[in-house]
Amino acid sequence: MQNNERLAVSETLTTNLIWFAILTRGNREVADVPTTAAGNRGACAMNEAKAPLSGHMSGNTHDHLAEPRPQASQAEPSSMGARLAAVRHQLGLSQRRAAELSGLTHGAICMIEQDKVSPSVASLQKLLTVYGLPLSRFFAEEEGGVTGVVIKAEQLIELGSQGVSMKLVHNGNKRRQLGFMLESYAPGTDTGGHVKHQGEEVGTVLEGSVILTIAGQSYPLEAGDCYVIDTGEPHRFSNPSQQTCRIVSAHTPASF
Repeated sequence: MQNNERLAVSETLTTNLIWFAILTRGNREVADVPTTAAGNRGACAMNEAKAPLSGHMSGNTHDHLAEPRPQASQAEPSSMGARLAAVRHQLGLSQRRAAELSGLTHGAICMIEQDKVSPSVASLQKLLTVYGLPLSRFFAEEEGGVTGVVIKAEQLIELGSQGVSMKLVHNGNKRRQLGFMLESYAPGTDTGGHVKHQGEEVGTVLEGSVILTIAGQSYPLEAGDCYVIDTGEPHRFSNPSQQTCRIVSAHTPASF
């Protein structure tokens, strides 16, 4: 009987040890599941937090790169080309459509917006006419104007390009009725085509000579000569001489 009792006790202990091992393992497995899940959630949170800085999370890269774009779009474009592109985008025009409406080539508009070429006064005015923006206002808004009575030489607003300088006197008063410019034409330069805007212009040649072409007629002007024209007629200034020509002019309306 003693042997049988010992055997029974031994079997009972063995059975208990087996169940204890099973229960212990099960408890460990049950405890490991939430720990692992929590670790995964923590890792994902860390990766999401790091993604905007590192930009290496393949699933989130584009989202994080897109976040700064609104701030970039709010920044004021600095160059002429960038400003022209921004105006075009605001109007919902493609480069090809802008080219069709302005009479410029698609390639020219592309190069202008990339600041690879500087447009002539005539070309720029054609483009801005499509955008419904006067030439003088485009540059005046860029510079912001200077409110005051005296305007220093460095505060004049340059409208010209390609050897033609057209410096607008602007004190920041948007209600002004008269525009006043100091112009110069380097030897062999011109306005790049015919310019046209509603209003009148009066000018005096201070130095050198220039040819004014309007309504199919050409008028040679020398120092001391004056002119009065209807700017609603397509007109053009050219300097075929070997000397720089300087002109002072006034026009209405103030923005053209």
